[in-house]
Amino acid sequence: SGLFARKAWFFFDDEFICLGAGIRCNTRNPVVTTLNQCFLHGEVIVSGDGSSRKIPIGDRALERAAWVYHDSIAYVFPQPQRVHLANGPRTGSWWEINHIHPREPVTRDVFTLWLDHGADPANANYAYIVAPGMNPADLAAYCQKPPVEILANGSNLQATRHSGLGIAGIAFYEPGKLNIGNSLIIETDNPCLLLVREDGRRLEITASNPENKGIRLTVRIGNTEGKSFQTLVFDLPDGEYAGMSMTKMVTMGK
Repeated sequence: SGLFARKAWFFFDDEFICLGAGIRCNTRNPVVTTLNQCFLHGEVIVSGDGSSRKIPIGDRALERAAWVYHDSIAYVFPQPQRVHLANGPRTGSWWEINHIHPREPVTRDVFTLWLDHGADPANANYAYIVAPGMNPADLAAYCQKPPVEILANGSNLQATRHSGLGIAGIAFYEPGKLNIGNSLIIETDNPCLLLVREDGRRLEITASNPENKGIRLTVRIGNTEGKSFQTLVFDLPDGEYAGMSMTKMVTMGK
């Protein structure tokens, strides 16, 4: 269909960040990103421009939404976002999905939240945070100072960092370099996934190759002044252990 996108999910203790970049499609078909579609369970609350409100049953576009709340789950947008919301009855049959199921139509109330990238997007992107179990009363303070930061969101590199946990997650789609905060720079010589945990001057670096191939991965980490670089080599496995992660420790200088 000509559809291409870079998508990455970064999971922390209380939330996860969803990033998409480089979204393109050379057909006239509309392209959307669905945040969630599930049975409607309770009220839907939306915040935008500093105020929040309950949303009645219907299908609508929300301009400059800061967050959407449904069924004890908050969908938070780091930048105000135009999103589409449908909450109400939907009719269909299980037969439409799989012909071994009954043809009888079923009607249920459904919650659907999505981003519309339009037809023939050239370089669309998105970013949102999913925070399960959050209280709506706490969302305003959370949005003012979220603990997670987006370090990069491009077709070559996607990365986030949780300041409270001192953890950075990085998806290198090609060899590259990234400033991960706290005056630290990390670079790799191969595409890979990295998870960096900070504990004072001690760093725990976990690497994997999601292409499920054995590679020798070289990771260099140092300070933003270009000094004190240290090199770690990961011989990521092939065969039955392909895709497995490996962890190494390093202690940075003062």
